[in-house]
Amino acid sequence: MDRMVYTALNSLKLLLETQTVSSTNLSNATTIAFRKDTTAAFSSVYSEQKKNLEPRAYASVGQRSFDRNNGELIRTDDSMDIAIDGRGWFSVIPESGRQALSRRGDLVRDTENTLRTGDNSVVLDINGVPITLPDYREIEIGNDGMINIIPLLAGPEEFEFQEVARIGIFNAEGIVLKKGEDSFIRPINEDEIVPVDTFLRIKQGFLERSNVLPTDELVASIELARLYEVNVNLIKTAEDVDRSASALLRIE
Repeated sequence: MDRMVYTALNSLKLLLETQTVSSTNLSNATTIAFRKDTTAAFSSVYSEQKKNLEPRAYASVGQRSFDRNNGELIRTDDSMDIAIDGRGWFSVIPESGRQALSRRGDLVRDTENTLRTGDNSVVLDINGVPITLPDYREIEIGNDGMINIIPLLAGPEEFEFQEVARIGIFNAEGIVLKKGEDSFIRPINEDEIVPVDTFLRIKQGFLERSNVLPTDELVASIELARLYEVNVNLIKTAEDVDRSASALLRIE
């Protein structure tokens, strides 16, 4: 009986962790360029005999991962919206201060002229330096990441685009990545450098959707709820059987 209850409780723990992942995905289904969290691979852990408990094996959750597939590109026609066409990453410094990778391209300029994404992360150039933009009348971002502006105070004879910075596009193919507790993506090996790839291209006037499919997550949530109920009922059944066995012993 102990084995049945232990197995059911272990299953409930794993189901709760999986449900947390599914809920996180659903809540970020509309977040620009969000990468879907995936449930970690399960492994078996052997527990030696302790006191009156017999030895047993139970499931354990490993490190979480994420889906690296790209989301759909949507056209916005906003000159400050960009999306990477294909593989690749932007390099950013989020509010936590640790450099990270991102696909988010909803750009804004803050009060100090620093280029940021919609989640307030600082965007870095091809040399890993924060990008600052002077006041401009018009802006163009080339498919190679080059930022060209017409200065705000440009005179009639200066009405030409000027290069001011180049957004870095980095290639992480072959590098093992992980998503941290802050939801930002970094190499598992913190000392590993993600190289710039000048052949990667971006599209101005586009944004990348989250790669979460809401219908899939809803179906998964319903299935998880069903499995949770099955395990709760299993524990109740074990309790009823235990009570019945105790009653029989008292009768004898």
